[in-house]
Amino acid sequence: MGCGMGGKLLNYDADSTAMRLEDVVVSESDGLRRLGKGRAATVYLVPTNGHAAGGAHDQVGRPRSAGHMVLKRFSGHDSLTSLVNVLCSGAPNHYAWNPDAIESAHHVRTILGMLVPFWTEERMSVAASYGYSFNDENNCFQLHCDYVDGRHAALHHPFSASREQELPELRTLLRDLESTLPDWSFSGAVWQAGKGHPLGIGNFMNEEGEDGRWVWVDLESGVPALFPLDPVTLLTYYLPRAFAAGRPLFDDVDAELLMSQVSSHDALHEYLGPAQIYTVGVMPGTLP
Repeated sequence: MGCGMGGKLLNYDADSTAMRLEDVVVSESDGLRRLGKGRAATVYLVPTNGHAAGGAHDQVGRPRSAGHMVLKRFSGHDSLTSLVNVLCSGAPNHYAWNPDAIESAHHVRTILGMLVPFWTEERMSVAASYGYSFNDENNCFQLHCDYVDGRHAALHHPFSASREQELPELRTLLRDLESTLPDWSFSGAVWQAGKGHPLGIGNFMNEEGEDGRWVWVDLESGVPALFPLDPVTLLTYYLPRAFAAGRPLFDDVDAELLMSQVSSHDALHEYLGPAQIYTVGVMPGTLP
């Protein structure tokens, strides 16, 4: 699998363990292993020669897992998914071919990586993006993201007694997230957070370790937010917002609202500090 690295692979700190571009393994023969495939993307585990991708710590200071990163390649070939995207927006999934869309996805992960821990009192974080690149062989863009050493919420079965609290705990966090995201401009992100869309629970993993924090690992939609299983949510949330926007929601962000919220929220300023507040406050203005 060839990979043209013409995009932006960014480090967020100057830590000496930060991954260098030449440390990224992008050839399947060199150890690229497929972790899973969704409607619009295939996810690979990539060795990083012992480096912690993007630095030793995440946006809120927690240690990162060294040795691996995740490559999310938007090379889905699902005919039905492509048809839905073409009918709703006139083109296949924008993350695969549109540089503005993939850059926005990268920035949104960075911003939410700072906001989600604040909103949830650090019970949840976001798998960071270090940048993106274009894959020449598959003719599509791909995100370079955090590798999360964790597992999904346990389902109920005879041997799940020690993990019975996981699903109720995650659902509580998601209800809070669904109400907070639109208030902070992320009206389309509620789809990936599971609003009216039970499969959204699979976008979150419980991190291994003493803290057992939840991590939002998949933020990029494969299809527009028009087909929730809950008809009430469709009628009361998705359709009204689609009519207001003149199109179906698709990971929408209102940059002006976001900058307004950030600039006026004293508790967030105290939580993040001046440097990160500057990043969160300025970056929405760069969203294409």
